[in-house]
Amino acid sequence: MGEVVRLHISNKIAEAVSLLERALPRANAKPPLLEALVRLEMQRGRYREALSGLRQLAELAPESGLIHHWTGVCLEKTGQWQEGERAFQRALELEPGRSEARLGVGICLIRQGRPEEAIGHLEGG
Repeated sequence: MGEVVRLHISNKIAEAVSLLERALPRANAKPPLLEALVRLEMQRGRYREALSGLRQLAELAPESGLIHHWTGVCLEKTGQWQEGERAFQRALELEPGRSEARLGVGICLIRQGRPEEAIGHLEGG
């Protein structure tokens, strides 16, 4: 993991991703490695690729509001607004104080043509 961090700090994101992808099969998809890969893919704007890892993480940690929030981000970024809304809602069920998930719900509702419903989420409640 230290080498991944070094590569990331050096802004060699593609190399860090490659190293993680090679390490994951040997590590039986350990959550910290998988989470690191997801974070790097999201940083690179590769949201579809990040979704694959997020689905695995959600199976390993179904009660993680953060994983559901990240899933919502990736779904929203790939135009899957209804699914994104559900992921953000799940993040809020698990962590009601997660304001960025509330914002995500609002954005997904607007994208679905439901601005009236979005207002409450965007105003923080």
